[in-house]
Amino acid sequence: MTAENDEQRNSDSHPRRHPLFPTYAEVAQNPELAYSDHLPILTSVPFSDHASIQIFSLNMLGPCGLSGLHQVSQWENDSQQQQRYLRIAKGIAKAVKKHNVSIICLQEVNPPEIIIPQLKEMLDDEWEVIEALFSENEDKDETGYSYIKSVGMITLVNREKHTIMNYACDGRNQVTSVSIKMNDKHTNTLSIHNIWGRFDPFPDQLEALCHKKLTEDSSKVSVIIGDTNSRIAPLDDKPRNITTGLVPYCFNKRDEVSDNVQVPDYPDGGFYRDEEGFIHQLDVDILDFSTGDIVHDTRDQAKLEIWNEFRMIMCLDQCYQEEFLDKKNLFEYEENLKRNLMDDKLMVRIAANSFNQKAVALRFPMGSPLFARLQSRFESIAGVLIKKLDSTSHEHSGKPFQCIFIPKTVENLKVLKNLIQAFANVLKLEIIEALEKRINELRCKKQTENVVSKIEMLEQIILHTKGMPNESRSDDFLKTLNQLEESRFVRSRNINEASSKKTYAEIIDSTYLFFSSTQTRNTIDGIKEYLKQMREYFKPYQDGSTQAIAASSSSN
Repeated sequence: MTAENDEQRNSDSHPRRHPLFPTYAEVAQNPELAYSDHLPILTSVPFSDHASIQIFSLNMLGPCGLSGLHQVSQWENDSQQQQRYLRIAKGIAKAVKKHNVSIICLQEVNPPEIIIPQLKEMLDDEWEVIEALFSENEDKDETGYSYIKSVGMITLVNREKHTIMNYACDGRNQVTSVSIKMNDKHTNTLSIHNIWGRFDPFPDQLEALCHKKLTEDSSKVSVIIGDTNSRIAPLDDKPRNITTGLVPYCFNKRDEVSDNVQVPDYPDGGFYRDEEGFIHQLDVDILDFSTGDIVHDTRDQAKLEIWNEFRMIMCLDQCYQEEFLDKKNLFEYEENLKRNLMDDKLMVRIAANSFNQKAVALRFPMGSPLFARLQSRFESIAGVLIKKLDSTSHEHSGKPFQCIFIPKTVENLKVLKNLIQAFANVLKLEIIEALEKRINELRCKKQTENVVSKIEMLEQIILHTKGMPNESRSDDFLKTLNQLEESRFVRSRNINEASSKKTYAEIIDSTYLFFSSTQTRNTIDGIKEYLKQMREYFKPYQDGSTQAIAASSSSN
């Protein structure tokens, strides 16, 4: 199969998701069109002053049946798999020669006893094969189809160009690592981490893993590359097809996708840490399976019929340390929101669809009031995606989150910034609204000295609340309320305004009515309870605005 093959189109299907990916119908008709549901990638890593390392990577699609090329009933037999691996091995050999490749990273290569002899036959004797088989157990896919699940990974190093210094295997995270040096006068080492990541729709934990792998080894330069099972998109915003993989067919039912639809994905690629310690995203080229030639998909958006679903991408490159919004980079902005909104589950990332169109993605816990406000403002805007996603990480496994993906335009970012800034004041506004509500109730009563005194006290609390910073947290407001009560700030103010007929003791006595069992007292207690509840994940907000305060205040 070559890039020149015109994609075939069934009346009930779609164009090829990439020129190198045949459709389900094509594979059913001709199994030899199938290579893998991931595309071969090539990258060049700068190393030392005079050299760069060419690395080839491919997820080979193991024998488990979780395929983006085959429907369950179409899955290959053992003979077809052997022939498919042989076709891949021949293509790898051609790519190695054409592009001066000296490192090969393969994922999902089970059983390795098929592909290793094939590779040794196709390549020369100078290649060292480093093999890892992490686990093997029986499992079932979403349709109940039984298969053997195992994670086979192979890293091949050209010994004519490199000397292998050491090797490590991280089975828990499905990463194999090898350290090499150039066979020349330079003694600097390069680490290559071959990864077959564990899937999660949220990239934060994989980002942390990759960062750790890249920064904690002692090599001069460190690379992590493979099938991340997260998503990677180009750093630029140029629209183009960025598909490197297909989502296995067995997930169509779960995701409510028609049987004949292949869902594109973009999990393949990686990052490197340079000699100065900065992390960069790798630029990758797609290679033809059979010829090793570089392939570009030149189809436009209309002809491709892109899959418009936005997904969070890995944000590890140094560029994400640059200003994003509010004079903060992406992660500073996220941390600021977590702190101001008291929500450590909130996440902010850049997202992309399969045509490299970008969005700002925000993740919220279920019942988040900020999510509700953003949803009401953005849900009618074209291109906005609102979706509930379940995390698969150990920390949040099976826990649903509400997500909103907002196309990255200047106008949308401006609206987003204003909405979040307004929401950051919501705690202050809720307190003021509850106090003003009680003041209005008191003004409807007969204006006795006690009523007037209470109004003045509440107004002073409002004045102090308004003067507090917008980013104040519940503990800050609680502390201020307690200090006002303890210092009897309002009472001392009333002394100067008291009539000559009132003694100091009488003024103090009258202010104690404020702290007795009255509706005003209940209002203050309700605010305090509300602030305490705010420590626990916005629970009061889930009941809706000031009703949360009102519910804590009993009528008198």
